[in-house]
Amino acid sequence: MSSKLKPVLELDVGETMQQMRLVPMTIDGKRAFLVVHSNSGNIDPWPPYFTFPTDTLKLAAFDADGHKLWRKDLGPGVVPGIWFCPIMPFDLDGDGTDEVYLVANPDPDHPLDGRTPALQQLSAATGEPLKSLPCAKVQDRQPLSHLWRNFLASGFSAGRRRLITAQGTYGLMQLQCWDESFNCLWSIKIDPDESPGALGSHMFPVVDIDGDGRDELLWGERCLDIDTGQEIWVGDREKWHGHSDIVQPTLDLTTGKWLIYTCRESRDPAEARGVVMYDDRGRELWGYRGLGHMHAGWVGRLCDDGSHLCYAFDMDSQKHYCYDTSGHPQHPAFPLNRSLPVDFDGDGLHEVVYTSKENRGRVLRRDGQEICTLAGKPCCCGHILDMPGEQIVTWPKYDRGTVARIYSLPSATDTPAARRRFEHPFYKSSLQMWAVGYNWRNASGV
Repeated sequence: MSSKLKPVLELDVGETMQQMRLVPMTIDGKRAFLVVHSNSGNIDPWPPYFTFPTDTLKLAAFDADGHKLWRKDLGPGVVPGIWFCPIMPFDLDGDGTDEVYLVANPDPDHPLDGRTPALQQLSAATGEPLKSLPCAKVQDRQPLSHLWRNFLASGFSAGRRRLITAQGTYGLMQLQCWDESFNCLWSIKIDPDESPGALGSHMFPVVDIDGDGRDELLWGERCLDIDTGQEIWVGDREKWHGHSDIVQPTLDLTTGKWLIYTCRESRDPAEARGVVMYDDRGRELWGYRGLGHMHAGWVGRLCDDGSHLCYAFDMDSQKHYCYDTSGHPQHPAFPLNRSLPVDFDGDGLHEVVYTSKENRGRVLRRDGQEICTLAGKPCCCGHILDMPGEQIVTWPKYDRGTVARIYSLPSATDTPAARRRFEHPFYKSSLQMWAVGYNWRNASGV
């Protein structure tokens, strides 16, 4: 039996890629994949990072055997960037086939006109447009980086399917909820000048925190009701008015309850920046403040007893922090920077794969033993194929290739713990959000 991961599926878009997102979807009850790609690098709306596009954003759908089903060019009206155009498959009408939801722009001549974007629904089977509705209007007299922050999410309320759309992160924030017939159930605005508390996050998890059969929305460090959009709780409301890069639900195996791990970015107020862990009612369990710009982080089941380690990276000091779920500092035997947790062998615990820089593509066991080095740049990890363990998706960012590859471990065997993770509703919904914001991290919280 092989101890190395092998490429088991290749998805050839037929065009070189300088950016790529991959997300699993379902067509007639069968697994399929959507690849979002462009030969223009990912464009960020923050002016120091903004570049003019050199190519358009395209969608390519594949079946489970890697055969291309359809291709769609979103045209020059859509800026090829993850914050301009989030994309998410979701079976809103419950017919067994996903629809593809995205923020489109029908005006090819004015890609930065915040008045024109539309919420578009495509057929996952053909790529053909099904419905298109104007997006919620946002205040256009605000900085470019505030204006172009779009999100999508999916959820359930007592079995009823819900699509969530949202705009904003750093300033005025808006959210909307849509029912199975694509009717808007509610729409809210959160003005930070009028509603004290946290701003948004680069992640938008939706999870049934209290176990009542209705999901909650985690908009930054605010917990919102999926049926009304109203606040259930706001973490650290009086002291934290900034933006959290990471907001990650974390399932405690011992209690069966959710914890919420956050990594805070904003420079104001500096004394409140750091990492904070909440319980499922928004009560702070522990925190470390006075740190820098906590730009990256994740949770992963890297402890021998199956519990999570909580990782954070301080962009200002270039320091790395790691804690257990009780808040005690930990010192892993190998560095966790620029890595993602992955359970490639199906034992219910995580190993790591490095995503960039000098360690790019290296896969390590929890004891630090190197298994192999993958070709290409790893971008996401999850149980997306009908085979044991989690798979690792790579793409050819640095060699101008055309093929996304999915790696799996031939000798993997799923334990009951792994199967519980893979079947968890939050795990399944997290995979659908791989092409929205930084949500490719969410699944490791289960």
